[in-house]
Amino acid sequence: MNTTIRTDAQKIHLALRWVFRRLAQRWLLVFLCGTVLWPQLSGQGVPFVQNFSKADYNGGTQSWDFAQDGDGILYMANNEGLLEFDGVNWALHPVANKTIVRSIAADSKGRIYVGAQGEIGFFSPDARGRLVYTSFQPQLSRLKRKAEDFWDALLAADGALFFRSGNQIIRIKDGRVQSWYPEGSFLYLQRMGSRIIAQDS
Repeated sequence: MNTTIRTDAQKIHLALRWVFRRLAQRWLLVFLCGTVLWPQLSGQGVPFVQNFSKADYNGGTQSWDFAQDGDGILYMANNEGLLEFDGVNWALHPVANKTIVRSIAADSKGRIYVGAQGEIGFFSPDARGRLVYTSFQPQLSRLKRKAEDFWDALLAADGALFFRSGNQIIRIKDGRVQSWYPEGSFLYLQRMGSRIIAQDS
């Protein structure tokens, strides 16, 4: 009968070897899981961000305002006109006087209202789905003051359109045009529920 008698030092050595082996196996398992799973988990909870260069969207350097229609198409008020992005393709639509578009408002009927430099109007799809521009310039010609850049465009709860430049606010509803003139200059225009709030300097 061959029995091995181990000393206390040998017992401690064997126990430590067993512990280190188990720890090494667990750390190796954690490392392998982390290496394999981390690339798949690292994007969880982080929104996907994609950047586009001027070469991608073929527009101007600056975009001033954004809107989204009921179909999820994005519109940007850009230095070169109205930029349209459907998630894959970009399209540029200049306004009548080919100036910088400063503000946008989209309605539920597919119209995209824009405020530009001395110009307001809207884009709407034609029979083939291409955006066509209609200017409100005839209505603007009756105003007391020459229009500047229109920095805000918004739709009121009653369907009226409001456009703000530094020297006036214009309201258009059912073909009727109203305007208000500030004591200084208008700095801000916003819809809050059914109310329209404007700030005069």
